[in-house]
Amino acid sequence: MTTNILSIDWDYFIDISKSDKVLYFLDGGEYISQLMNQIWVQRYVFENKDKMEKVYIEKDKINILTDWLKKVKPQLKNTELHVALGHQDIAGLIMDKVDLKDDLNIINIDDHCDSYGNEDIVEEKQVNCGNWVIFLENRGYKMKIDWIHRKDSDFDKEKLNKIITPTLEYEKFKYQIPDYIFLCKSPGFSPPHLDVEFITLFSKIFEYVKESYIFTDEVMQNRYRVVKKMAEEKEKELENLGLANI
Repeated sequence: MTTNILSIDWDYFIDISKSDKVLYFLDGGEYISQLMNQIWVQRYVFENKDKMEKVYIEKDKINILTDWLKKVKPQLKNTELHVALGHQDIAGLIMDKVDLKDDLNIINIDDHCDSYGNEDIVEEKQVNCGNWVIFLENRGYKMKIDWIHRKDSDFDKEKLNKIITPTLEYEKFKYQIPDYIFLCKSPGFSPPHLDVEFITLFSKIFEYVKESYIFTDEVMQNRYRVVKKMAEEKEKELENLGLANI
């Protein structure tokens, strides 16, 4: 038996250069949400404010994806949508739904290859957004991953995991009908003012599949409401101290 998964990381659609990501985004670490919001406030309040709020998404690529899903909706009558904060949760989905004897084809739309770090990882508690590929491979899953990446995605093709085939052919996701669609927000790599667009993407995919599962309610929260209020309070504090324009 073969299981097909369409894996979508929201960070792929964010239209920003590699150099600006390093300057303005978080490092993608496993922060608790309160700390992550505090860090994003720093990005919006200080020297990055004008740059941050101009960061947007590649709407045309999202439209290509959702238009295709709409077109093939009759073939998605048994497809499940699973939505998570981080990409590591795809490991739980696969262990729950896919038998080790099955062939597993994953089309991964992502800015990162997610095959980094310790090659000996076998414990589920060690899984993070950057090593789930290694973890599942070590667990014995027979995977083939077509990785649709951005032009400036950072990787060494010579050192890339052999089960991963990198491609810039965005519409390659049309080559197979997914049994599961996995969508993750990657809050460390996606600025909060784009949360409403992420929720919109979820809503559209939701229309075309059999049923949906959300790993945590936090994934559907609009962080920008919280971060914007925190940023305004920080700016007012600086203004009262006479430091607003420093």
